[in-house]
Amino acid sequence: MVRDAVEDARPSLPLPMRSLAVVECSFGSAHPQFGPILAGSRSHRHVKEHGHDGLEVQLDIGLKYSTDANIKLQLGVMPFGISHIEVNGVLSLRFTPLLDEMPVFSAMQLFFLTPPQVSIRFSDMLEVANTPFIMQQIRAAIDHAIHDRLVLPNALGINWADPGNDETVTWPTVLPSYVVRVSVHRASDLCSSSTMRTRGPDAYAVVSVGGRRVRTRTVSGKSLTWAESFDFVIYDTRQHFQVEVFDVDFAGKSWPIGKTKESQVEHAAAGSSSGQWWALEGAPAGAAGHRPPRR
Repeated sequence: MVRDAVEDARPSLPLPMRSLAVVECSFGSAHPQFGPILAGSRSHRHVKEHGHDGLEVQLDIGLKYSTDANIKLQLGVMPFGISHIEVNGVLSLRFTPLLDEMPVFSAMQLFFLTPPQVSIRFSDMLEVANTPFIMQQIRAAIDHAIHDRLVLPNALGINWADPGNDETVTWPTVLPSYVVRVSVHRASDLCSSSTMRTRGPDAYAVVSVGGRRVRTRTVSGKSLTWAESFDFVIYDTRQHFQVEVFDVDFAGKSWPIGKTKESQVEHAAAGSSSGQWWALEGAPAGAAGHRPPRR
């Protein structure tokens, strides 16, 4: 399949790259690990409006895949390849619409609620790309490509019996369900990322909901106040919510202090309306306080 993909893409490549060829392609002996699996159903108003009963079933499946690959490509006299691939995330399968007759499941959508973590390692002439700075840029490009295709609101639709859709494969956009407001209020007992500094950190917080990330301004102190609010469009209440706190050093580089445990939006929104404290994992001490998302 990889060889065929390269062959098909060759005519569209720039002229210097049209000699690209696949020399070897093996994904090793490792197999993807699936689990845990969470199942749920709900009635969806948009489905009802299109003549179906409005019920849809969704499976959220943990995905872990780590393999020592042997993918070798040749461009002219230059060999390069990929020696390791790792993917971690939660893959969702949504079956919609449901029919009143066999086969019941007529189509499904595949997507990630939150961008998966993807890691690759290069070999041969591309080993230089394994350096932290270059790899950071490559990971950002991979994350962007996956987000634009398979992270909500983007999805892959596969249809085999939906009477209202003649196309087998589509790239639908999922409609939003809610808008939530997250207020990041304050943090206490923060420690600097550097043992050389005795004063409090110059800290900012990054709030992640689904595939979107926003950051607060930078404030100094061990106990500090941001008091900033952000609005997020929610496509599924099972999307993940997390807050990360970073310290900025003298050179302007950001270092992680800690992060809250990942939580689904629906669980985070169930907190007190006056706000709640969340412990920072990976930090010697410290907690971030925020007001829970409001629909």
